[in-house]
Amino acid sequence: MRFCVNLFNLDYTTTLVEPDYDLLAADLAAAEALNTDLIAVIMHWGAEYLDGPTVHQKKVADFMIAHGADLLLGGHPHVLEPYTTITVEDESGAEHTGFVCYSLGNLISAQNQEKTETTAILRLTLHKDLLTNETTLKDVDYVPCYMLDREEGCAGKRYYLLDTHAAMKAYEDGNRELITDGVYAALEKSLNHAHNIMGQEGDWYLRSVEENEG
Repeated sequence: MRFCVNLFNLDYTTTLVEPDYDLLAADLAAAEALNTDLIAVIMHWGAEYLDGPTVHQKKVADFMIAHGADLLLGGHPHVLEPYTTITVEDESGAEHTGFVCYSLGNLISAQNQEKTETTAILRLTLHKDLLTNETTLKDVDYVPCYMLDREEGCAGKRYYLLDTHAAMKAYEDGNRELITDGVYAALEKSLNHAHNIMGQEGDWYLRSVEENEG
C-alpha cells in the first residue's frame, strides 16, 4: 500500500502503535525546506469512539512538534477529542510550540453510535508579522455542529450537517420543519458534549455574544 498512501505506522496491519519516526522526520524536514510560513499536518490516528487522545497520539504529537510541525489536525475516532497547545523540546534542548486538535469528530460519515453525531468546524486565526516574517497562531475557536440522520424512508434529504446554535435558534423561532422536539433535545445534548470536550470558552457563538454584549 505504500506505493499510494504515506503510512506513518510500521505495524499498519496489526496494532498501529509503532510509528515510522524516520519517515515522519524526513517528511517534516522536506516541508521545512520549502520555507513555509507554518507546517500543518493532517493526522489519521486515535481509537474509534474514544473522546480523548491515546498515549500513542500524544507521543506522536510530541515528536511531530519537536520536528517542526506547527498545526496537527486529527481525524479517525469519529468523535470529538480536545485541542490544546503543547511545548516540547527537540534533541538539542530547543523548545518548539505547536497546536494539536486530536479529532474533529464526524464531518461526513453518518454514524449512529453515541457521540458520533457531534462534530466541530475549527477556526484558526493566523497572523504574519511582515517585519519579522514570523507567522503565528493568534486565536482558536470552533463552531459546534451536529450530523443529523433522519433515517431511512424520510421525505427529502436524509443527512444534514447542522450548525448547532443556528439549528437550535431556528427551532426556538418556531421553525419545526426539520428541527423537531426530539432533534432539539439531541442538539442540546450534543452542544453540552462539545463544551465538555473542547471547552465552552472556545465556542465561537458564545464568544461573539460576549463580545457584542461587552
